[in-house]
Amino acid sequence: RQGIFFIPVILILPSIMGISGVIYAQLIADLLTTLLTVILAVNLKKEMNSWAPKTAYPAELFHEN
Repeated sequence: RQGIFFIPVILILPSIMGISGVIYAQLIADLLTTLLTVILAVNLKKEMNSWAPKTAYPAELFHEN
């Protein structure tokens, strides 16, 4: 996170927003990290679902007599 988002944000925001850019840099880096994590997690879930068998187990296997 520090190399991917925080360093670029801390270098760019102060020139745009002044001292407020320094204050908000950590928040913005955390938000960008969260967004990237959600995107990667959704893509991984889709990929893992494609590995799963296409049919579920028959219900009668779980039915007790």
